Amino acid sequence: MATVTFDTLKTSRNLQAAGIAEDHAEAIVHSIAEALTDTVATKADIAEIKSDIAGLAAATKSDIAAFKADITGLEATTKADIAALEATTKTMIESLKSEMYRALFYQGAAIVALVVGLLKLT
Repeated sequence: MATVTFDTLKTSRNLQAAGIAEDHAEAIVHSIAEALTDTVATKADIAEIKSDIAGLAAATKSDIAAFKADITGLEATTKADIAALEATTKTMIESLKSEMYRALFYQGAAIVALVVGLLKLT
């Protein structure tokens, strides 16, 4: 933080005029000057922090926009993947149906052939 202007001599003389001993007045003024220097923000300090915050806000907005774009891309990719899996699953089901019907047909034909063969034997 920057130094705050503080007239230590004037303040020390005011304290001495009020009846405080010179060494005590100087110690008080020194403590006040240290406290102001270490803890008080100047207008320049505040302007710098505002600038930092504005930069961080802009960077955050940019990051959020990029994140939204990533999410949108992932959403589109996921939807396409789901559609492809759905189509593949439907194709596989239809193929399995055909195989099942073919197997049932052969079993039915075998049963008919067995029945016909049994009827001939009797």
